[in-house]
Amino acid sequence: MIKYLLVLLLSSVKFALTFPLAVLEYHFSFWEAVVICNVGAIAGIIFFSQLSKYMVDFYRFMKRRYLSNISLINFPERKYNTKKKRKLIKFKKSYGFWGIVLFTPLFISTPIGTFLIVRYFKTQRYALLALFASHVAWSIAYASIFSFADQSLFS
Repeated sequence: MIKYLLVLLLSSVKFALTFPLAVLEYHFSFWEAVVICNVGAIAGIIFFSQLSKYMVDFYRFMKRRYLSNISLINFPERKYNTKKKRKLIKFKKSYGFWGIVLFTPLFISTPIGTFLIVRYFKTQRYALLALFASHVAWSIAYASIFSFADQSLFS
């Protein structure tokens, strides 16, 4: 029971690291690993999408409430051009919506990928559904690779 819960929680945060643990360490079957990891990933996407919406709304509220009343003179808002922000904008422009959807299970963690989708692509109609489908497809690929490795290495 603890194994399933650990895999479920880990797959909701960092999807790619779950399959070596589930298949190679805990010896889950192919379908067992796919189902447990997808349930965790989908629960993580739903949780972090709601959390991201609240975070964005809270940030806007705090900015309106406290930062708009500080100065008596309306100075133009400064655009801070940090290295991290430039990388984020370059990634968003280079890969776009489908790049974030496809790379979230591979390289980006689920909370960050979900935050990017909710923050920048909230007008996309099926954004979270595309993220679900991406996790399902990558889970089948990961589970088949690690199941093959488990059978060939430890037989």
